Amino acid sequence: MNLGLVTSAAIGLAVTAWVFSPLFARDAGELEKARSATGERADLFSRKEMVLASLKDLEDDRETDKISEHDYMQLKNKLTAQAIEIMKTLDDEREPQQP
Repeated sequence: MNLGLVTSAAIGLAVTAWVFSPLFARDAGELEKARSATGERADLFSRKEMVLASLKDLEDDRETDKISEHDYMQLKNKLTAQAIEIMKTLDDEREPQQP
C-alpha cells in the first residue's frame, strides 16, 4: 500500500516539475515575448478581416439603398483608413528592422 502511495507521489511531482519547467527556463521571457507578438499579430489579422467584411456590408447596404450616399462616404472613408492603418502595421512587422 505504501509503495503505491510513494509511486503516485513521485509521478505527481515529476509531472508538476515538467509542466512548470518552462516558467523557470533561462529564456522564458523570450518565449513569452514571442507568444505575445504572435497574439498581437493574430489580433491584427482578425481586425483586418472585420474591417474588410464591414466594407463589403457597407457596399451591400449602398446597393440596396439602405444607407444614404453621404453616410456611405463617411463610413467608407473611416473604414478604409482603418484598413490601411492595420495593413501598414502588418507590413511593418513583416519587414526586417534595419540597424
